[in-house]
Amino acid sequence: MEISSWSLEEIEIVRELCQHQFSSLRRLYYNKTDDSVVEWAKKNMIEAGVSEEEFKKSLVKRARLYSSLKKNPTKLHLIGDDEMPMLKNVLSVFEDEYEDVCPQVVKSLWAKFFLYDKLRNFSNN
Repeated sequence: MEISSWSLEEIEIVRELCQHQFSSLRRLYYNKTDDSVVEWAKKNMIEAGVSEEEFKKSLVKRARLYSSLKKNPTKLHLIGDDEMPMLKNVLSVFEDEYEDVCPQVVKSLWAKFFLYDKLRNFSNN
């Protein structure tokens, strides 16, 4: 289900959040990030029994998702249950920065994120 009412500011913030996620996934793919992050990812990968090739394929798939969402930010319904918490986390990291400029937009965006969660949970039950 898609929410039809989006402000230009909300769309721009979602685009920026997607760009942050895309960039992070790219750095992780190319091991161009903090060594502790790479070590954490490798540790979790080994514990989960995931090969490095499968892990890299997963990164590419997720990067494509964020690239697609960046082009169509109002299509939040395209992301899965595992990605919405990640997107919320990115918003929480940059929330203060956005609130300085447009606090009402941030509140509205949080409301949309939680609405998508409720709709997704409702449709899964």
